[in-house]
This record gives sequence, C-alpha cells and structure tokens, in this order.
Amino acid sequence: MKNRLLYLFILSLMLWPNLSWADPTPPQMSTSDSQYLDTLNILIDHPGGLAPFEQRGFLYYKYQLYQRAITDFSSQVENNQSSTAYLYRAYCYEKLGKAQLAKQDYQAVINQSAKNHQEWNTHGLAHRNLKEYQAAVNDFQQALTIAPNHTGYLANLGEAYHLLKQYPQAIAHYTQALKIDPEYAYAYYLRGLTYYSRGQYLAARADFVQACALGDSEGCDVLKPEAWE
Repeated sequence: MKNRLLYLFILSLMLWPNLSWADPTPPQMSTSDSQYLDTLNILIDHPGGLAPFEQRGFLYYKYQLYQRAITDFSSQVENNQSSTAYLYRAYCYEKLGKAQLAKQDYQAVINQSAKNHQEWNTHGLAHRNLKEYQAAVNDFQQALTIAPNHTGYLANLGEAYHLLKQYPQAIAHYTQALKIDPEYAYAYYLRGLTYYSRGQYLAARADFVQACALGDSEGCDVLKPEAWE
C-alpha cells in the first residue's frame, strides 16, 4: 500500500513521464471545450492582436494532446517568453519522456525574475519538478506573502514540505487551505497521503474518502480494495 500511495503521489506531481512519444488517445472533448477550441482557432488563424497560443496549449494539455500543446507553447514562448508557457511545455516534454528538454524549460522559468505571486508560484513548480524542494518552499512562501489566502499556493507549499518529509508543516498548510475552501478535494487527497506517510492510517483513509466524495479521482483510486492489501 505504501509503495502504491507513493507512486500515486509522484504521478499527481507530474514528476514521472508517460513514456509514449506520440499523443495518446485523448479523452472525449466536452461540447463547451470544443466550442472554445473553435473560437481559439479562429483567433489564431485571423489574429488582430496577440494570438492565444497559450490558451489553446492549455486546452490541448488538458486533453493529453501533448505534441500539439508543445507547438502552441513554443509559439507563445517565441512571442513573449511566457514563464507559464515554459512550465507547461516542460510538463508536456515529461509526459513524452523528453526529460532533458523538460529540465531546460524548468530552468528557463527559474532564470526569469518573478514579479508577482503567479510567477513566484510558477518558479516554485519548476523547482519542485527539478526536485529542488527547499527552493520550491521559498518560492511558494513568496507567493503566499502576496496572496496569503490562495488555496492552490497553500497546497503547493504543503506538497513541497511533504517531499522534504516535513510532515507537520505539510499537514498545517493543507489544513489551512481546507479552512478557506472546505470543498478543495485535492487538498484532502494530499493531506491523506501525508497522514499515511506518518502512519496515521485512519486519518488518511478519512481524507481519501472525503476527496473521493468531492470528485477527486486519485482519492477514489486509493480507496480501491487492492490499494489497501
């Protein structure tokens, strides 16, 4: 069980790539996303200003169309050196097994100066995926200095503390995020993993149950009987 939970946790952080070199069969695109894609395509084909390559890249990434996403994030990088485009292009490279290219893009993020809380968070994600966990903690703390009630940043900081095996700090930040948003399913899942790492199995299971009830698929996965064998 412990190895399975650790494996799922690492997957959730996108630290291990999908080794397929081709776009996998994507999930079926929702009607609203399909309409959104049509709009983005029109804007990109007939630009009146900065073409929304990054937005279309996010949509392709969501549906596991990683090669197409890389093309759009690369266009965005050429336009304005977007740190977010570098970050998500790195995620795509990891999914496609291109670890060195991913590392280069993470480093490109870090080399840019952070000017706001979003960029500090982006720096933290890059450091985290380079396994530079203390640097990630510092970056997420900077982001929270500017946006102290941002639940995503609190969860990211909790993840970084977990990876440093500083479990009380991780739990404290997940709990803080849940006080702000009691329906933050992923924070329950992450806190459950940390409880499990501390040997608090009943608390871990309770958090997984809550995460699953709120719609987190990873929380549901760890509740399957084979996960507890």
